[in-house]
Amino acid sequence: MFTSSYNHTIDAKNRVFIPAKFREKLGDEIVISQSVREHCLKICSVAEWEKYLDPIKKLDRAQSEYVLRIMNGSSLSLPLDSTGRVQLTADLIAYAGLENKQVVIVGCGDYAEIWSEEAYRSKTKPEDIERARNILENAGL
Repeated sequence: MFTSSYNHTIDAKNRVFIPAKFREKLGDEIVISQSVREHCLKICSVAEWEKYLDPIKKLDRAQSEYVLRIMNGSSLSLPLDSTGRVQLTADLIAYAGLENKQVVIVGCGDYAEIWSEEAYRSKTKPEDIERARNILENAGL
């Protein structure tokens, strides 16, 4: 399980360090993709990525092909380098607004996310915590 959050900087070659606790769970090769729900990047193991795509493959064929094209077309499947870094593409950096190079890597259970530090801070204000609490209460959780 991926938990906690870590602040890092994207280096001059667009590489970002993946926290050691996350690397242990991710394995030798990871998938980094655009999140379809937020302007951040999703990080997961290859096995988790395949599990994530399974229900999408069961949609109507036209919808499935469309979503899979968007998701897989913008994703990277790559190994970590010897120091635990991955190199992000310019497109992924632009999508997630990571141009200022300051990022937060957040554990989200089965996967992790890479956020710009500014965007992540804007999502974790007291009113956002209250919204999460209300969502859980309304769902009976």
